[in-house]
Amino acid sequence: MKVRVIFEQGAISAVTVEEHAETPGLADPALERIPEAIVANQSVNIDAVSGATNTSKAILNAVKDCIVQAGGAVENFSAKAQVAEDEIVLTDAVEEYEADVVVIGAGGSGSAAAVAASQKGAKVIVLEKSNMVGGSSVMSMGMGAMNSSLQKEDPETDFTAGEWMTSWLKQQNYMVSGPMIYTYITESGPTVDWLMENGFSFDYVGHAQQALMDDPIRLYHLWAGDGFAASIARMLQQIEENGGQTLMQTRATEIIMEDGVARGVIGHKADGTAVKVYADAVIIATGGYGASEEKMEALLGFRTNGINSGTQTGDGIDMGVAAGAALQGEQNVEFHGAHAAFDLAAGVPGNGKNLNQMAINPGTLWVNAEGYRFTNEDICYDSSYLGNVTSRQGSQYYILVDQKTVDTLETQGASALGITKDFAGFGAAGYTAADLWENLNQDLTAGLETGVTYKADTLEALADLAGIDKARLLETVTVYNASCEAGVDEMYCKDAQFMIPVKEGPFYLVVGRTTELCTLGGLKINTEMQVLDTQDQVIPGLYAAGVDCSGSLFNNAYVSFEGVTMGWVMTSGRLAGEAAAAHAVQP
Repeated sequence: MKVRVIFEQGAISAVTVEEHAETPGLADPALERIPEAIVANQSVNIDAVSGATNTSKAILNAVKDCIVQAGGAVENFSAKAQVAEDEIVLTDAVEEYEADVVVIGAGGSGSAAAVAASQKGAKVIVLEKSNMVGGSSVMSMGMGAMNSSLQKEDPETDFTAGEWMTSWLKQQNYMVSGPMIYTYITESGPTVDWLMENGFSFDYVGHAQQALMDDPIRLYHLWAGDGFAASIARMLQQIEENGGQTLMQTRATEIIMEDGVARGVIGHKADGTAVKVYADAVIIATGGYGASEEKMEALLGFRTNGINSGTQTGDGIDMGVAAGAALQGEQNVEFHGAHAAFDLAAGVPGNGKNLNQMAINPGTLWVNAEGYRFTNEDICYDSSYLGNVTSRQGSQYYILVDQKTVDTLETQGASALGITKDFAGFGAAGYTAADLWENLNQDLTAGLETGVTYKADTLEALADLAGIDKARLLETVTVYNASCEAGVDEMYCKDAQFMIPVKEGPFYLVVGRTTELCTLGGLKINTEMQVLDTQDQVIPGLYAAGVDCSGSLFNNAYVSFEGVTMGWVMTSGRLAGEAAAAHAVQP
């Protein structure tokens, strides 16, 4: 992101985002409102725009950097201000609506559910608490599915539903629901074709991650055309054409229950007006609680980097539990790659691009807080495996590198170290082996102030700074360097091209952290997308879709198939909408 700030007589007179690579649709509210709020309040102490948290923070960090460049002090522009996220003051006003189906959430699964229900003849009302549709789904690249019309045309794809099912069950040690997984597997292809009938475009590529190229389970359908955000917004317009509507910036707070049956939803608008929607079927599709740092840390016991739209705070799951629903797999999280610790790297120029790349650099030594080397570092080429292994290290792990390696990366590139394979990247393209890591020394130095990096002339001093077990770190480095000299990694079998010793001080540590996309469990459902109570009985009229109810698909780790989460989001949304409409619209 490139931001220009103009100062006049010591005040900020203009903030302009000149270049960015943010997600279309998702980032728009922040791109419009944050610069205006900075100028209006003369402050960078502004609440992020709901639904565009990461974009908001990127703009604010860029403006802070500009303040320093202009010779100012950030603290002089830090008076507390807010954009439009003030606590809602409830009024006595009440709006009442009637519908056949009410959907909570206009993300990927909620939008799919709303359109599917509408196409089956139901009058649908959608409640969305943010000012945009699509949720975190707009950040996705595509979805996984089999037996779509596109996949059937590919001569390289030849596997059966049973083979995919068997591989899935083995990965999860059979501690999952076979019927639920099979429902997704067999309905995923029809969902792709249904989306194409409703204006979506796809490029079927089979695999996107290099690590999976030889896997016979080829699933990946990339969004094409004008992309997911525009396609889902356009598709959602169908519910208005069929007599329904979407209530934006309307937060659902309670499911109306009568004699154990779901009868509608209560919520409120941004202006405090209460909203009551009476319906014969309710669909919960609020996207889990991956954006709630409090819930995530309470669940896991450690911090993560979160990549989401910022609105996924567990609202739907909480409402479902209050209505009597059972939980399943609520501890499951989709870890997806790793980066430098976001909160610490935010103050580094460029939001720590070099440090994010360093955090998954296979040509370095990775250690945990105990000083142990904990993985083969070239695991970085698989996002699921990388996320899983780094999550096991707690709130952070450390990348250890010496000055010689740093200087070589900056001035000559990784190829000068003997590395021929291009680097992985999650959320941004990875460096090629020939790329120069421009300003790497500068960024490592800047990170010393934020705590995302440590530097010392000796390994002993470095361990003391970071609080790492000193004796164990020294032993780890000794063993690792011996393996590098031998060209054989006897412990983890890392590719020899990445075996670069750590020898010449000064030495650096970069604080890495696992990155999560979303939670994967919550409300317990059956294969009809009906929510079950604590006695495994159906709660009449109550349905769920997306990651609010994917707990039966996973044991305690994400599977290494591409696009499964988005495939489930869109497929379960379609199925939930069709089932809810069949329940609500009786012949």
